[in-house]
Amino acid sequence: MNFLRGPMMMRPPASLSALVCGALIALAAVASPAARLDAQAQGATADERLRSVAYDLFVRYEGTSWEGSLTVFADSAIVIPKMGSCKEMDRERRRVSASRESWPCDGPSNVHDFQLIVDRQNHRATSWKATVERPYEKTTTTCAMTRTDENGKEICIQYEKVTEYRTTSVSGRIDLIVRAPGRP
Repeated sequence: MNFLRGPMMMRPPASLSALVCGALIALAAVASPAARLDAQAQGATADERLRSVAYDLFVRYEGTSWEGSLTVFADSAIVIPKMGSCKEMDRERRRVSASRESWPCDGPSNVHDFQLIVDRQNHRATSWKATVERPYEKTTTTCAMTRTDENGKEICIQYEKVTEYRTTSVSGRIDLIVRAPGRP
């Protein structure tokens, strides 16, 4: 049975719906940011390497937060903090692996040596690491208060507690929200 009529019309092939479905899947794969970055990483043209995916990024740690923006290209990334700054380094010094790079930045007030680890192939795997000073108490033999007993001997009745700090490494995931096209 012919669905189309006319002098040049032919019967649609039985697999037309399969062709249309395949084309839509291919189009969706090309349109997705992850697929574009995979293609770029595998020898893309200079024009394709200029395409980027932009995110707002958020780090939350023990009641403090750090916010900024992240733009990921096939072969590099740009991090711009809302407050403070990130250390400018050449790409080779930032490189952690073929697809990952480290960005040292001024972090939240309660952390030191704050770094963002940007994963250009799997953006959701982008993470942060830092060090924090954790307090712990240590009882010392230093006497804080003495008393003299009935024999005239001095006895310590209270020892002083000294707070010392240990440096501990901490890390976590970064919340990424894709930025709307055209938004700075």
